[in-house]
Amino acid sequence: MFWLANPKQAEDTIKAWENTLGTFDEIMIEEIKSCFFSIRVKIIIKILQHFHKDHRLAMHDQEIFPFLEQLMCQYKRIINDYTVREGTIGERECIEESDTKRDEEQEVTDIIEGMMSLLLSEYQQFYENGKLGINPIQLEKEKYISYGKQDFISKLQKIEQDFIQQWVQEKNQKRVFKQQWMQKNRENQKEIYMEQIQQLYDSIWNQCSQSIYTLYQSSTIEGMEQMDDFNKRPMLHFYYEFAQNQKSTLESICSIQLQALKRKMREGNHEISFSKTIEQLIHSIQALYIQTQEKIYFWEQGFKKGIDPKEKIMGLSSFHEYIQKEGIEKYLQDKEGMTIERIEEYWTKFQEAFQCFQIHWEIIAKSYEEFFSQWVQKESHHWKEEIVTEEERYEQMLKNILEAFQQFQEYYKEQEPILLETEYKDIFMGIDETLSIKIQSIEEQHEEWKAQIQKYGEKNNEEMTKKQMDLTLPLYQQWIQEEAVYQGDTPFRLSFLEYVFKKDQEEGYMKKEQDQWMERKKNVQQQWVKMVTRHLKNNLLFEMSTFEEILHYSISRLRGETEKSIQQYVDKMDELTQNLHNALEAYGITFITPKPHEKFNGKEQEVLLAEENEAFQKGEVIQCINTGYKYQDQVLLRANVIAAR
Repeated sequence: MFWLANPKQAEDTIKAWENTLGTFDEIMIEEIKSCFFSIRVKIIIKILQHFHKDHRLAMHDQEIFPFLEQLMCQYKRIINDYTVREGTIGERECIEESDTKRDEEQEVTDIIEGMMSLLLSEYQQFYENGKLGINPIQLEKEKYISYGKQDFISKLQKIEQDFIQQWVQEKNQKRVFKQQWMQKNRENQKEIYMEQIQQLYDSIWNQCSQSIYTLYQSSTIEGMEQMDDFNKRPMLHFYYEFAQNQKSTLESICSIQLQALKRKMREGNHEISFSKTIEQLIHSIQALYIQTQEKIYFWEQGFKKGIDPKEKIMGLSSFHEYIQKEGIEKYLQDKEGMTIERIEEYWTKFQEAFQCFQIHWEIIAKSYEEFFSQWVQKESHHWKEEIVTEEERYEQMLKNILEAFQQFQEYYKEQEPILLETEYKDIFMGIDETLSIKIQSIEEQHEEWKAQIQKYGEKNNEEMTKKQMDLTLPLYQQWIQEEAVYQGDTPFRLSFLEYVFKKDQEEGYMKKEQDQWMERKKNVQQQWVKMVTRHLKNNLLFEMSTFEEILHYSISRLRGETEKSIQQYVDKMDELTQNLHNALEAYGITFITPKPHEKFNGKEQEVLLAEENEAFQKGEVIQCINTGYKYQDQVLLRANVIAAR
């Protein structure tokens, strides 16, 4: 019958295992996001550089509004200067009474006021909503840059999510990573962590580099084209047109009002101070026009002849090199600075989940080992019963042999006076002395045998009950190495847990332990057979063989006697012989007693004498002198025979 874990224990173990896998995935997903973040930061740095500096309008779009502000300041200064000087002119007009001069200067004043009105109108239009305090073109650009950056981040996150989804479904690398953390120790955990981060970053880059580069390329080009499109940048468009309008306004002033003003100044007779004031005004406006004209021309040429933005974008190889050096290498350098304590803290949740699984696993494994221990105890008990039975059988054989000898001796003591009166006195006395020696020898051997049995039992009892290996560790190692346990749902894992233990019982560690135990049992049984065989061959059967020699050489001389006491003695001796044979046979000892005319068998027989006999062919047994003995098909003593030659 197979051992099965308690259903509740099995469910708790699988839940703990799945929690371990889940926490590992959570940590690795955070690592993936961290890797993508380092890539994102480096690419955004490049994209922002392109957005700020590398598109066609980049050199000029930030100049337009500050230039206009400066231009408006010049307008304001000119208007303010004119207002102050207008007061001076008015004072002078109050003093001068000449109508002609007053009319001439009024015409000049009208021209100037017309110009001031135009400048003031442009100034008021520029500050229609008050002073902004910020560059609206730059603000607009930052908004578009922010949008472009967010669009890039959003699309990169899609690549990141696709990779995470693919990585979660991927089995081999993730399983190897988990196994490394399940088998790590404190000394190598930083090495494992750094190696996995390197492999993870490499996996991201190998799978996503082309997609990331394509995204970098498209986001940058799209963003820079938008930066260069006036239709998509209303603030830039508005203020650039406003700047062009200022050029037109100043050009109109220079070509019409200033020309009229110059003509009036040439035709009239004006005071030197008044003339200088007018000349300064003309010079200031002409300077503003020239400055504005040059700036507009410079901008237009820059817009037309700027470098194609695509030429600013990194090629694929340069992009790879940039990310490798600025992204991967620096990211790994930062990780290298982490202490073991920091890494342990980072992996705390996983370690706690994994330790919980190990606790549940040990509970199941302990139950499994208890099941095996019960099997060992049961088999050991059976083995002990077998040994006890064998010991009892051997003891019974020795007891029967001794009793047979002792009963014969008791008979002899009763008949001794009568038998010693016969002519075979010496034979009877010799047999009695020999049997007494044999009884003493067998009794001594019996005591030695008991000591051997005790020593054998003590040694092998420990051997048969000890456990050779811990089943918990190899089964745990087998579990975390199995590819199947890293996939599938809870019911599948529960059935697989049952399968692991069943398979172990059929052909795994427990089967190996059981086979080893049975092998030890076989060895112990062989030791028993060797011990019994040695004792039989060197002791008991030796005594039986020498006893048979007595029968052959002594009793054979008595068999022809007719005296009743001698015949009775021979009968008792035959009875003793039969009892001895019965005792040996009951234990499983078989006899080698070749019959006359049987072919000589060197494995079971030994020739004591070879004779020529016409009634027998060469190699045939003439007579068996001593019986041979076999135990469990092993020849212990060969039969002694006379063979024909």
